[in-house]
Amino acid sequence: MKRFILKILYFLIFVLALMSIIELSIPQQYITYRSWEAFKIGSKDLFTGPFYPNKKIIRDEYGDLAHHTDYSVLKKNITWQTDELGFRNEKVIDSPDLIFLGTSNIAGCSVSQEQNISSRVSQLSGLSSYNMAPYSFLEFTRLLNAGVIKKPKVLIFGLIERALPYLYVSKMEEEESWVKSNYIRLKNTTPFQSCATTIDHISKRNFQHFATARVNNSTGNGIQSTINNKMFYFQGKNAKIEATDEVVGYNVDIITKYRDFCKREGIEFIFFPVPNKETIYYEYVPFEKQPIYLKKLHIGLKNQNINAINTLELYNKEKPNTLLYHYDDTHWNTNGIHLVAKEIHQLLKKMNLKKL
Repeated sequence: MKRFILKILYFLIFVLALMSIIELSIPQQYITYRSWEAFKIGSKDLFTGPFYPNKKIIRDEYGDLAHHTDYSVLKKNITWQTDELGFRNEKVIDSPDLIFLGTSNIAGCSVSQEQNISSRVSQLSGLSSYNMAPYSFLEFTRLLNAGVIKKPKVLIFGLIERALPYLYVSKMEEEESWVKSNYIRLKNTTPFQSCATTIDHISKRNFQHFATARVNNSTGNGIQSTINNKMFYFQGKNAKIEATDEVVGYNVDIITKYRDFCKREGIEFIFFPVPNKETIYYEYVPFEKQPIYLKKLHIGLKNQNINAINTLELYNKEKPNTLLYHYDDTHWNTNGIHLVAKEIHQLLKKMNLKKL
């Protein structure tokens, strides 16, 4: 019996070792439809940033909503590069003028590095810009308190509309003691990063997911419009947020606390929401009327004197002239990014920052 158990154990060890070798030996660009899935970390505890550090790739990509279908749209020569902290930048900037924070749209999912929002604003303004997305406000304060990053002149916080009801705030000035320990510095050393990347890479099992998906002929998880078959959505009719005074007031209160924290730290604060694709192209969902959540949110933010960009109004004006989101992806495209970048640039000018 003992020998039988040992044989089973050896067999399992062999299988696990073989699977690990396969996962590590196959380049991720060959088994993922875009770089986000290849570089995004699985375990936050092992890394500082959201992506594997010190990576660079130029590749063709497809959107997350319709890949492996007749409606997928090829996006050529998409550049992805991460710095030594694991953020989507060429290098860590010691004292950036601007830090961009927020969700995947801010990181530039499905656009090339030079076209994401932080790069476009830097190109327009001449200011140094550092992209920390996807990253929460709380995570930002932890790195700030730990001395890993330094205060920027301006913090620019952008969130996809569907993430807004889930905002939270804590005692940001009294963060846990672990951020002041040596652990956060250890995570950014080369030996630790190499080991962590290997462990995380194996645990993600990308090749296993890829093989299973191909056997099952899996495709993108998008919801196809019944009116325009080229248009795919992430949530469809479930994307609509009930614009009650309670929900809107909750979000305004938290964003105000973010602004107040920055004010105490001597940092200017800019906020902008990225509308859900369903909100802008509501007629293809279809909704009878455009959801009004962002309209009410903007009114609340302006009443608190927060530097906020009315992206809903901006997009509604431009929508008849150009496509603002990828047909086959959740995220905005370069047209949508450039519109917001120009508005941020104009707002920065009013702040009398240098190099404008």
